[in-house]
Amino acid sequence: MEAGARSIEVTHQHALAGSPVAQFVYGTTLLYGSEVPPSPAEGIFWLVRASNGGSSKAALVLANAFLEGHQVKRSAARAFTYATIAADSGLPEAQYFLANLLIRVDEIPQDHARAVSLLQSAAQTGYLPAVDQLCENGLPLTPRGDA
Repeated sequence: MEAGARSIEVTHQHALAGSPVAQFVYGTTLLYGSEVPPSPAEGIFWLVRASNGGSSKAALVLANAFLEGHQVKRSAARAFTYATIAADSGLPEAQYFLANLLIRVDEIPQDHARAVSLLQSAAQTGYLPAVDQLCENGLPLTPRGDA
């Protein structure tokens, strides 16, 4: 067995044992077909398990997949749900993603105040796309009253 196939098999075994990190890696490998033929349904299955196990990165991948309709039926509502899970964990990329859902996606109720708050939270971690978006729109990097 070659090294890549062995690595995928080991990752699969750890995923079966319940590791959210392994479930995330295995799910993205199957979803995008990196090193293996794509298996979208199985990839989504493992990403959902990883998200349910606390992987905010898995929740963000699911949010993006549902928003873009990548290997799944497009669903802004499901994208919003998974983006919220990931953003609530404090993942700056997810905060940025959710903020932009709240501003730009018509199927999601618009909430500019929450979007700005999410962008500010992401900016406080040094996440440059959030910093750029706030600056481009003349918005403060921190909430009023914060130093």
